[in-house]
Amino acid sequence: LMTGLARPSSGQILLYGQPLRFGDFSAQALLGYLSQEPRYYSWMTGLELLQFTGDLFGFRGAQRINRSRELLELVGLNKDGNRKIGGYSGGMVQRLGIAQALYHRPKVLFLDEPVSALDPVGRKEILELIGLLGKTTTVFMSTHILDDVQRVCTDIAIIKDGTILISGPQHEILRTYAPQECLLTCTDPPTVAQILEQRFPNVSGIRIVDQEGVSLPLSLWESRQAEVLNCLASSNVALGSIGPVRSDLENLFFHLMQNGLTPNGAAQNE
Repeated sequence: LMTGLARPSSGQILLYGQPLRFGDFSAQALLGYLSQEPRYYSWMTGLELLQFTGDLFGFRGAQRINRSRELLELVGLNKDGNRKIGGYSGGMVQRLGIAQALYHRPKVLFLDEPVSALDPVGRKEILELIGLLGKTTTVFMSTHILDDVQRVCTDIAIIKDGTILISGPQHEILRTYAPQECLLTCTDPPTVAQILEQRFPNVSGIRIVDQEGVSLPLSLWESRQAEVLNCLASSNVALGSIGPVRSDLENLFFHLMQNGLTPNGAAQNE
């Protein structure tokens, strides 16, 4: 919708004050776009692809050559510009795709799942590049990998069933809405979770965390920790450690899906 490749059912999209409409390319000169899995001619070299892109954007002669080499250096492919794209790794193809999307110096760069198909090394490289680009260009990234969002995005929006649940600066959203939790590490998290859920049936947010232990609302622990400990002690449960959990986007996402907009999960406690 925001790139003009699909027609919205209602509403309007403004890009620097200009309306974005399906089939109208006047405002699209302001944006660059990279699809989730870009496909390029394997027989071309990286430099040839960028020069071909330059032709499409009206770059000619030395201007086209200089811009192509400048972008290869920016994305770290200056030593691989004369290699055929068919021999590129997934991370290299993504880097080349970003260079192609930046060719005409867009004000906004749209990236669709830019690292979902990459190995850990390629993923790290692309995220570092996105962070670098974000200093000079507005980067709009759609992804379901929340750890990546937390690493590189200054502002976020979470969408459910076509509706934006929440949007704004990441640090403010985490501070206001991320559930404040306490982690109880133990050897048998399912049993501990079951005991706590039975003892506190009206408390939402008791959950198993990656087999490390059980997370519960920090407000429950702070207000009723003696009751929590006595409950577990009477069931002969041994705990390893107890401490607050750092707020992150994954916790916030599941909190929003389950509870809606409740600041720090406070409205869900007894």
